[in-house]
Parts: sequence; structure tokens; C-alpha cells
Amino acid sequence: MAWSNWYKCIFYGMDSKVNTTPLDQLSLRCAGVYAIAGKDEYGYRVEYVGMSKSNIQARLKAHLTGSGSKVLKKKLEERRNGNEVMPLGDALYFAYVKTAPQEAQWMEALYVRGTVTLSNIQQQLSLPEPLKKLVESTKVELEP
Repeated sequence: MAWSNWYKCIFYGMDSKVNTTPLDQLSLRCAGVYAIAGKDEYGYRVEYVGMSKSNIQARLKAHLTGSGSKVLKKKLEERRNGNEVMPLGDALYFAYVKTAPQEAQWMEALYVRGTVTLSNIQQQLSLPEPLKKLVESTKVELEP
């Protein structure tokens, strides 16, 4: 199982709606884990990790339109009101990994509880430059 590439869903209109066309063009009516991120000069910044036992597409659509996670709904409202603490950028991004229905929940738990962070440090993905330099200078070796 491998993560997909990141898919970009741009904001549009005065109320910062999210264009879900990239999601609509995929066939994700299956179980899996997904991540939703913003992006800045340092790379992707994961805002939310979730899972579905039957339909990743429906869950992602709910989140991207503000009717899913309360956390994402609040971030979208902050963007509309112009008072973002950590700006999302010009779009939201999503990536996913398909799983068997019985694996979705424990896979999500792995990513939520730190595997993503360890993986990011190990691969130096989505880390701000100062942290990348710190990791490089300390030569921390992590097992895969």
C-alpha cells in the first residue's frame, strides 16, 4: 500500500469555497485513509487525517466542503473571515491510501499517533527548513 500523490483543490469565490473537481474525477468509493493539507513555502502541512471503511470520496468531499471535521470547518471559516492563524495557502490538498475495510481504522490510528511525523522526519518531507537542518546536523537514524 502506498500513498497517492497530493491532489490540489483550489479555493475560489469570495467565500473561499473549495473546487472539488480533482476529487470528483477519481474513483474512491472504497475503504482507506486520507490526509488533508495546506501548503506553504516549506511544503505540505497536514491539517487532518481521517479514514473511511467504505467511501473515501464521500468523506473527503464532506471535509473539503466544510461539513465533515469540525477542525477543518473552523479552518475554512477562519479563511473566509480573513483571520487565519496558520494560512492554508491558495488551496487544500489531499492524498490517500486504499485499504481493506477492516484495516482502515488501525491504519488511521498509526498515522494520527505519530507515524506520519516519524516518516516525515525520516524522509525530511513537509518539514520547515530550520527543522530539516536540525535533523541533518544531528544525523538522527530512524528505522523504517
